[in-house]
Amino acid sequence: MKFVVEHLRRATRLLAVSPLFVAVLAGLLAGLLALCSGMTGAGAQEKHAGPLVLDLQINGEIEPVLATYVEEGLADAARRQASLVLITMDTPGGLSDSTQKIVQHILDSPVPVAVYKLPPVPVYA
Repeated sequence: MKFVVEHLRRATRLLAVSPLFVAVLAGLLAGLLALCSGMTGAGAQEKHAGPLVLDLQINGEIEPVLATYVEEGLADAARRQASLVLITMDTPGGLSDSTQKIVQHILDSPVPVAVYKLPPVPVYA
């Protein structure tokens, strides 16, 4: 959660977003995590002290290897009975075929997925 809050603070500074908006968004994410923590099955093989949230990070251009990375990360989350997968993206874009595969993996995932796209950093000349 600390990771998410730090990125929200960064977004606030870069986009001059209202602190109230950031607080509401952080509250919604916390609520989602709390809701998802109660969705684990009774026969869980792996016990957690709290909800397990796996973080997948996509940095750079979207390529075929990233589609495989997301597929394997989501499969690992399902095996570990994670409550949520957070995908943090810092990318200018990339190949549409790989993007479509990533989207399909997310849609097919039995684990809830939240995606946070970092805002572009302004470049000053």
